[in-house]
Amino acid sequence: MSESSEFKPVQVKTKKVPYDDPDSFFEVKYDGWRGLVEYEGKTCSITSKRGLHLSFKGLERELAQKFRKHTVVVDGEIVSKDEEGRPIFMQLVRRSGPISFVAFDILFLDGVDLRDKPFRERRRILKRFARGKFEVSVGVRGRGKELYQKMVEMDLEGIVAKRLDSKYGPKTAWYKIKNPDYSQEKERKKVFRRKRRA
Repeated sequence: MSESSEFKPVQVKTKKVPYDDPDSFFEVKYDGWRGLVEYEGKTCSITSKRGLHLSFKGLERELAQKFRKHTVVVDGEIVSKDEEGRPIFMQLVRRSGPISFVAFDILFLDGVDLRDKPFRERRRILKRFARGKFEVSVGVRGRGKELYQKMVEMDLEGIVAKRLDSKYGPKTAWYKIKNPDYSQEKERKKVFRRKRRA
């Protein structure tokens, strides 16, 4: 595998208005900690988008078990869901509920760098691993406005738009469209303000 420093998360830009596009995939924006999972030779690590190690021992053990026959790098979100399947950010911060990993991209698999392959192909590869505490993000092709409206109705954070033909790299454009009335936003901001002061 390449050195972990080579794997940098795609930056997500903001759009204010949802849109439709037949050449884009629109997925649920999960409220949690973004992380790159790297597994090689019995070692599993999760790194934040700022390059810091995220310590979730139980989750790391489960992911290591899942990928034990492979060498992988996966991009996704660590989440903690309630009984209805909604990500609850403060539940994750307090580690007071079940924790799982929702993957939305795969960068590397068994000696093959996948970053130059189109997103549609990377997603097909990623879905082979979906089970247990390793989930794959939910989304739809083309219908961004419809998915966004559902997220607003369900009081979820929003959606993320990705071109189906896009590579994974520094020039890749992913767009988040956030729900302005998301009820957990105030608590999220408080946590990040405290972290900046620390």
